[in-house]
Amino acid sequence: MVIREPYPKRLERLTWLSLTGSIHQNPLTIFQDWDLPSLTHLCVDAGSYCRDCDLSTILQCSGKKLKTLSLRGEFAMDDLPLAEYCPNLTCYEVDWTFSLVSVLWHPMVEDLIFHCDETLIGTPRTPRHRLTDQIAMIVTHRGAWEQLRRIVDTAWDGTEIPTRGLQVLRQSINNGVQGMMISRRYIFDSPPPNRPRRWWNMAHLEYFHEEGIECLGKNGIQLLGD
Repeated sequence: MVIREPYPKRLERLTWLSLTGSIHQNPLTIFQDWDLPSLTHLCVDAGSYCRDCDLSTILQCSGKKLKTLSLRGEFAMDDLPLAEYCPNLTCYEVDWTFSLVSVLWHPMVEDLIFHCDETLIGTPRTPRHRLTDQIAMIVTHRGAWEQLRRIVDTAWDGTEIPTRGLQVLRQSINNGVQGMMISRRYIFDSPPPNRPRRWWNMAHLEYFHEEGIECLGKNGIQLLGD
């Protein structure tokens, strides 16, 4: 369905909304002023084209009843006053990139979910400190995360970080110039050989275990740390 005009502006029964950006359209431009009184689940995928996406307007207008908020792609926000905009939120899902939208505290969130490409961890695209800073905020303000029960990192599948660059180079060396270009991309995106292959802080994991908070990877696998 293509909506060319921002009407109707009130959808009383809409509970789920998924917005996806493109090179031509900020996904929030049309919907941010709509009246969505029953909205409980919102997914915004800004991609890499809409770095000026401001979530404030749509969350102030339609965030009061939200239970789930999923943010994918890149946003021009460092901190999000989520407890103020979405006081009833129970699940916060976000992409772990250099523009990760961090949250200082939220007393109702039960599930905190991070997504990323594990082969990019430690690169400028997915710097480790962005995740570490968010986790440190939770530890520092633990009392303000009263309902937190699970932290999920979907990049962790129980195996250590692969160093794919040289392997891909060998596989594509016979594919000519195009293959070499692909190989170069993987080499530069792959983690360096001397990098730790576990990206979670063991002290953080032990702290959450003592607090009764599960730290899980893909398919419920226990997170491991260094």
